[in-house]
Order: sequence, then C-alpha cells, then structure tokens
Amino acid sequence: MLISKLAVHLDALPLEHASLVLAKEINYPGLQVESLLGQIERYARRIESRLRPTDDAIAKLRRSADILFDEEGFRGNVENYYDPRNSFLNEVLQHRTGIPITLSILFMAVTRRLGLASYGVGLPGHFLVGYDTPHHSLYLDAFNGGIVLDAAECHLLARHHLPSENTLPPDLLLPQAPRMVLLRLLNNLRQIYLYRDETQQLLRVLHLQHSLLPEHLELKRDIGILQAQLRQWGPASRSLRHYLYINPEAEDHAAVREVLNEALTQLARCN
Repeated sequence: MLISKLAVHLDALPLEHASLVLAKEINYPGLQVESLLGQIERYARRIESRLRPTDDAIAKLRRSADILFDEEGFRGNVENYYDPRNSFLNEVLQHRTGIPITLSILFMAVTRRLGLASYGVGLPGHFLVGYDTPHHSLYLDAFNGGIVLDAAECHLLARHHLPSENTLPPDLLLPQAPRMVLLRLLNNLRQIYLYRDETQQLLRVLHLQHSLLPEHLELKRDIGILQAQLRQWGPASRSLRHYLYINPEAEDHAAVREVLNEALTQLARCN
C-alpha cells in the first residue's frame, strides 16, 4: 500500500475527491471513486435545474440545502455519531447520514459545482460551511439541515465545546485549508479506531497522517509502536530507528528504545 506516495498528491485533488481516496485507502479497496463523484455531480445538476436566472448566491445556497437535506434526506447521525462509517464520504452518500465534517464536504462539493466559493470552517467540536458575500459572511450547519448562522452564533456554538476559561482563537471563522480538513477527518478516525481497538485501520490512518504531516515526528513513533504491537518487526524497527535518529533528545527516548530493542530481538529470531 503506497500511502506515502498517494498522500503527496492529495493536496492537488478537490476535497471530496481526496476524501473518497482516503476512504479507499483505509477501508474500501474496491471503491469506485469516479462513480461516486458522478453522483455528486448529478446532485449539482439537479439543483442547477431548479434555479432561476435571478437567483443570487444566497438563493442558490438555500436551494442546495432544501434539496440535499429536505428532499434527499441527508442528515446528521445523532443516533450513532461515533460509527466510523460517518467519517467516510462513500458511506454518507449511500446511507445519507454523517457527521458535521463529511456532510459539510458534500455540501461544499455540490455548491462549488454551482459556482459558489464555499469553504470549511473548523470550529472546536463542530464543522461548518462558510460563504462570503460582498457585505457579510454566513455559515451553514450541514449536520443540522443547513441552518444558517451568523458570526455571533458561531462564537456561541464554539463556546459550548471549550472550557469556560479558554478564549476563542482569532482565526476561528477563517477558511480551513483542504489539507487541514483531511487531517481533521483522519484524526476523527484515529480516535474512533483507537477506542475500538481496530489496529489495522488505525495503522493506515497513522500512515496517512504522517504523509500529510511528515514534520510531526511523534506520528513516526506512534506508527512504529503500533507496528510492534502487530508484530511487524521489520517495519517497526525501521520506524522507531528513524524516530530516534531524527529526535535523539526525545523525552521518551528510553521507552522507545525499549520497544525498538524488542523489535530487533524478535526480528533476529525470525532470521
């Protein structure tokens, strides 16, 4: 699985395309990405056919929300929020349920095909779709049927997910780069797979995270430790050696060295 080579190209793909590629790499090797992109295109064309020549951007956004959330029935999965399928766009397209980030990715994909420069907004604990008009910005909550929020309401929503003593970051409502959206999606899956003890999928997620953030040495360490848990002694020894070589003053040097020595011992027994 050439994840590292794949991840180099993810930034060049539209966000919905990259999200489907991640799904294919992590859990759905037979996924037909182009077919699903065609489904998104058909949603956009259907919405376009229902627009009037006089419709402005706000009217187009509302029509998109009406069709996707009311007519097609896309909605937030409040019953089983932490099901990993909610984080895969292919599953969202099939079952019409998801979490804020995947439903937002779908909404952005459709509205961008209508010529609207929508973007992702990564609030603490929630994800929204933003759109800038010449006079103001508005934000849509795809998890809750496309409810439209203003900046003040977004701040209130963010406050619910932060300790009372924390201040809101100044870049709270700025557009989030596609790479950061993908990393947030991967982090969701990382936490879910860690909780569910699904180590093979977790390892694939860690590889993709490291490919997108190669400067984060802790990811290389985590990959090596997980490889050792899976008794992948050769890959584990290479990952942990790399971590210790690049980061010789690491506070966890002794603990990582212990795992590395175990991997080397087991590798020697296999040879």
